[in-house]
Amino acid sequence: MIQQLRRFHLYMGIIITIIFLLTGQYMMHFYDYMGAATPLERVLFRTGHLYILLVGFIHLMLGCYFQIRKDRFRRIAQILGSILITISSILIILSFIFELPTESVDDRPMAIFGLFIVFGGALLHLVANIRLVNKKLTTPKTP
Repeated sequence: MIQQLRRFHLYMGIIITIIFLLTGQYMMHFYDYMGAATPLERVLFRTGHLYILLVGFIHLMLGCYFQIRKDRFRRIAQILGSILITISSILIILSFIFELPTESVDDRPMAIFGLFIVFGGALLHLVANIRLVNKKLTTPKTP
């Protein structure tokens, strides 16, 4: 299961990073480097673009460092965190496709919800690893 989740996050990170590059090309070719857009549209497109990069890098980091915990509570927290991060990735990509261009920051419920979910998923991964980090910091080294 460890290798499957690591591989899943690694592949998701690679795919989402490619999507990030493609959305950059989309903005460049169809919106003329965002030069013709209003300042609000330009900011919303760029933030949506960066949100995609954010979730892509989160997946890449999990793909590189993910270690399943033996404790049942921590393992469940990790799996739920991974599910939330994956759902948020889908929402953020869909937000870029369907919610842009828009004329208001409030017209992006998928992006907002996706950011809250990625925050929750990251917190679950933190909770799953907090004791391990604390134990490493407090354990004295023996010569």
